[in-house]
Amino acid sequence: MCQWRLNKCNQHSICVAIGMKSCLDKCNQHSICVAIGMKSCLDKCNKHNICVAIGMKSCLDKCNQDSICVAIGMKSCLDKCNQHSICVAIGMKSCLDKCNQHNICVAIGMKSCLDKCNQHSICVAIGMKSCLDKCNQHSICVAIGMKSSLDKCNQHSICVAIGMKSCLDKCNQHSICVAIGMKSCLDKCNQHNICVAIGMSSCLDKCNQHGICEAIGMKSCLDKCNQHSICVAIGMKSCLDKCNQHNICVAIGMKSCLDKCNQHSICVAIGMKSCLDKCNQHSICVAIGMKSCLDKCNQHNICVAIGMKSCLDKCNQHSICVAIGMNSCLDKCNQHGICVAIGMKSCLDKCNQHSICVACNQHNICVAIGMKSCLDKCNQHSICVAIGMKSCLDKCNQHSICVAIGMKSCLDKCNQHSICVAIGMKSCLDKCNQHGICVAIGMKSCLDKCNQHSICVAIGMKSCLDKCNQHSICVAIGMKSCLDKCNQHSICVAIGMKSCLPVIPRCSSGS
Repeated sequence: MCQWRLNKCNQHSICVAIGMKSCLDKCNQHSICVAIGMKSCLDKCNKHNICVAIGMKSCLDKCNQDSICVAIGMKSCLDKCNQHSICVAIGMKSCLDKCNQHNICVAIGMKSCLDKCNQHSICVAIGMKSCLDKCNQHSICVAIGMKSSLDKCNQHSICVAIGMKSCLDKCNQHSICVAIGMKSCLDKCNQHNICVAIGMSSCLDKCNQHGICEAIGMKSCLDKCNQHSICVAIGMKSCLDKCNQHNICVAIGMKSCLDKCNQHSICVAIGMKSCLDKCNQHSICVAIGMKSCLDKCNQHNICVAIGMKSCLDKCNQHSICVAIGMNSCLDKCNQHGICVAIGMKSCLDKCNQHSICVACNQHNICVAIGMKSCLDKCNQHSICVAIGMKSCLDKCNQHSICVAIGMKSCLDKCNQHSICVAIGMKSCLDKCNQHGICVAIGMKSCLDKCNQHSICVAIGMKSCLDKCNQHSICVAIGMKSCLDKCNQHSICVAIGMKSCLPVIPRCSSGS
């Protein structure tokens, strides 16, 4: 009976081998076998394996029904891609002739190579005029910087035109029409199209019920935005008059244009004093670098003050109060204010129940960057984020988000739902519980405590993957034996080696 070596990739494991010849022999039914730059290593890819060959001619002969065959920069290597293979050709003219029903045909910078893309092929043409004529019902047609190449995009094609006037006329019901810097090309956007116009006046007239209309720096183009359109106006005075119930109205650097923001509009004013008076119940009021303009922020407005001391006194229940680099200006943040302090220790003491701060109470979001002790008061629902510090995360409770980068012990208190991220350290991931996300890069033993739902990532080490459990992601690059313990759902990746995946044994006849 034959004995196999290093054959621990199970039914659902993803086996990826790049740059080697014989390591793919043991990829099982659902494994993903990837070979790049070699000729004969794809012979053993079974029914569900993914065979990828780049820059070679004959290695794709053995890709079976479900294999993925990828050829880049060659002419005849795609002949053997079968029904489900993925054929990719870039920069050539005739290599796509053999792409069958399910192949992916990609042509960039050429004119006639897309003629053979069939019903399910993906046709991509950039910077040319006539190559999209053969894109069929499900093809993806992308044209950038041309005028007439989109005429043949059918019902499900994706039509993208940037910097042209008339190429969007043929976008049908489900097409995505994007026009930037032109006036009349959006006339044919139908019910589900996305219409985006920037820097023009009248091109948004045809945006229908579900179209997204965006106008920046103009006065009258927002008149036709209907119930569900998104209207965005920046730097003008009167263009927001037609924003309806669901439109988003954004005004930056002006005084009176916010008068017409309705119930659901977003009103944003930066660097002015009196323009926030008309922000209604759901408007977002943002003031940066001034003292008195926040007086009129109502119940749901967002008040933002950066680098000042006394302008936050009027932030009401739902306002967002932001103070950076000061000590005492956050005392007046009310129930829903967001208090953010960076690089200071004591200014967050007055953050109330819903504030975002470093030392906050039950429902607050705690954000601490580069400091040690300000997170002690984060309670049950707080979001605790610590970057580059050691002990400030001790009080993060059940729903807190704990993020630690480049430190050793600060993640000990991350509870059930915390997100634990450790990069370049050894032992800080020991306390990641059931739903914690454990990420370790370049270390050996820190992944031992990753539980059922943790994400375990190890790069460039040998033995740290032993404890990756059922749902962990095990990634090993540049090593030989670390893939033995990848379980059912692990991702095993080996690059640039020959023997790290199971090799075929020498079996006697009949064995």
